[in-house]
Amino acid sequence: MKAVALLLALASGVAAQDPPKTEVLALARPMTPVEAAARLTGKWKLNEELSPPLRAGSSPLAASGQGGPQRGRAGGNGRPVPYERQRLEQERQIRLRALYRELATAPETLTLTLSLATAKFVDPDGLERLVNINNKKEKLDLGTTVVDSRTRWDGTSLTIELEGGEDLKIVEIFELSPTGTQMLVTLRAGDEHAANVRGLRGQVQRVYDRINQHIDMR
Repeated sequence: MKAVALLLALASGVAAQDPPKTEVLALARPMTPVEAAARLTGKWKLNEELSPPLRAGSSPLAASGQGGPQRGRAGGNGRPVPYERQRLEQERQIRLRALYRELATAPETLTLTLSLATAKFVDPDGLERLVNINNKKEKLDLGTTVVDSRTRWDGTSLTIELEGGEDLKIVEIFELSPTGTQMLVTLRAGDEHAANVRGLRGQVQRVYDRINQHIDMR
């Protein structure tokens, strides 16, 4: 009987114990735009080894539009080209060159100050570019000309659209690398397979390494 009582006591003690704990692995929480803005904020240096230049043949720059408008200039049919048409073509060429420089020339350094509402970029020469992040059209000064722009957050990526007219559009995307230690800047222009050679076309991706710690946005 004593043996039976002992077994019953042991069984009762085991039943009173807490059940074994099961470990639950928490899934990594996705980064928010606020966190992305804070982590993209800072000074970045171009990694030239990981940033191939725009490939040859992507330039759409045409010989037309050189110099100022000239009254009486002949068109393709031998007739004089109206002054207003020449002026518009010259302005288009200026916007074309400015956007092509944006596509083909990578700043050696970029300093970013980002929030949910605004983004400021500073190039190596100290020139500032400020945009509002609201997906609304606004004018943006590229130095030699002014183009239309729209800026928005696509998840944790900052997207800027630059447009200087028909077939003159560039999309710039700023985002962190999967490891979070580098910034990826992707620029896309037009359709590489389009037959219209007067428009911008091509794609390039640049990789930037962080120079300093991110700026506290609080």
